[in-house]
Amino acid sequence: MFMVFKKFSLRQNLIFFVLILFLLITAIQLSVTFFYFRTIIVDKTQEYFNAAISQIGERINSEIKACNLFASRIIDNPTIAYSLMDINQGRKSKEVLMAPVIGEVLKLKPGDIEFLSDVYLFPITGETINCFYSEALDEIDFYSKLIINRLKIVPENKIIWDDGNSEKDFISAYFPIISDNSLIGLLRIRYNKLIFSDIVGSIALSSDNTIQIVDGLGKIVFSNDYSLINRSHGEVDLKDSFIIEHKLYNEDWRIYGVISNSSIYTQIAAFSIILLLINGIVFLITLISIFVYTNRILSPLNNIVSGMKQIQQGNLDIVLPSDPSTEFGFIAENFNKMVYRINSLVSEIYDYQAASRRADMAALEAKLNPHFLYNTLDTIYWSLLMKDNSVEADLVVKLAGILRYSLTQQDNFVPLWEDFIQIENYIILNQSRFRDKLTYSISIADDIRAVKIPKLLLQPLVENSFKHGFSNFTMAGHLEIIGYSDEDKIMLIVKDNGKGIPSEDLQSVFTDGFGLRITRDRILFSYGGEYGIEVVSKPDYGTEMVIKIARQPKINLSF
Repeated sequence: MFMVFKKFSLRQNLIFFVLILFLLITAIQLSVTFFYFRTIIVDKTQEYFNAAISQIGERINSEIKACNLFASRIIDNPTIAYSLMDINQGRKSKEVLMAPVIGEVLKLKPGDIEFLSDVYLFPITGETINCFYSEALDEIDFYSKLIINRLKIVPENKIIWDDGNSEKDFISAYFPIISDNSLIGLLRIRYNKLIFSDIVGSIALSSDNTIQIVDGLGKIVFSNDYSLINRSHGEVDLKDSFIIEHKLYNEDWRIYGVISNSSIYTQIAAFSIILLLINGIVFLITLISIFVYTNRILSPLNNIVSGMKQIQQGNLDIVLPSDPSTEFGFIAENFNKMVYRINSLVSEIYDYQAASRRADMAALEAKLNPHFLYNTLDTIYWSLLMKDNSVEADLVVKLAGILRYSLTQQDNFVPLWEDFIQIENYIILNQSRFRDKLTYSISIADDIRAVKIPKLLLQPLVENSFKHGFSNFTMAGHLEIIGYSDEDKIMLIVKDNGKGIPSEDLQSVFTDGFGLRITRDRILFSYGGEYGIEVVSKPDYGTEMVIKIARQPKINLSF
């Protein structure tokens, strides 16, 4: 956060500081105000709303109890049960039994079910008996048939409310009719939801508050917000509301009273606006004070900033007026000293670069001088051929090739196969010293032949084998050079069967050995710290040096 403020001027930082302080104080004031008023209003609203929900719940419970009592009388009536069994077994037709069944139902109906709309009886054969109806059914409806088929497979003796037969103005209750533990029929009682509207409407509610009557499946059976009817209670966004829950007499039914926060926030908003206006005036006065104050103290600082900009543009002759008695004057005086020091350093760097260029030219001239050595070696070569010393002449050619390769190759990175050829030439030159006592083998995997490596990377390792491993070595010597890939790494191995290195000397091979140290530094510079050389050696058994590098170096190859 503080890094962000460093990008702005002092004046901007002061403004940000005052703004943050203003917002913090305002937030504290609004939080205290919001908490205080919100607590009082919420407590009173909840107290009233809880009583209203309880009252609504008691009235709905009374209606549901009457409904359940009516249904119980029907499903426990033996006349109705026998009639349904006669229809199911084909002993009597529905037309013969319809009149006595309807008569029994009407006798059993209590007079206090205000929202009763229809009563249907369905034998398991699927026939329909309209007992008391505002809307007659010619045949069993789809959902009732689904319930009968389900109860045939998994019998259960409980009320099934609605079960997917969603109607906006009506709700149905399904009652299995059981005889001797067997399903013989289904009772469907259809109720008008207007009774809920009458009960809920009898309570004075704010327009922002809603009542939701939810069945056991989580579906909103009724709400004073008609757009919510038949929706799932879980789908309604209630995150900005207080919720009061009341359990109904019917199994798994609930009444939810939802109090919108907006009705509470409106009362708090007026006082909050007054606080914001007061704080806004204080903030404006503070901003004016900041502008007046910063104009007085920032003038010398602006001179220093202007001087820095001129330095960025290359003007190192700038001199600022300074007065050491003031803070900014002290800074200006030290600024002038810094500019003088920079001028001196620039002159020193210029002189150093000029000397470096002269040294580069001298090195370039030194590289040209070995051409006389090529000519001399060429003369020796022809002299040996004329004397029929073809073996020695071939050695001179190989030596000339190594010399030309090391001095005239323009790139510091070369293909692996090319460096291996020069290593082999070097081995052949040294092999002449050992005559038949030294053999060698070189193998390089095809997939890495074209990979570029630092020029003469293996030369110090091979030279180390001849210099130390085979020095005063009386047995037959063998030198093995291997190159292969290991996933994204290149492994280069130089292995000999020479004298080996004592364990106490292994720790100093990179400090005492110039060639190995330079090779390690070249790998570190070209590929990074995770690559390098590993040396494993045992006296009288030989030495194995393993170079591990990447397929691509981290530096530019063309330098």
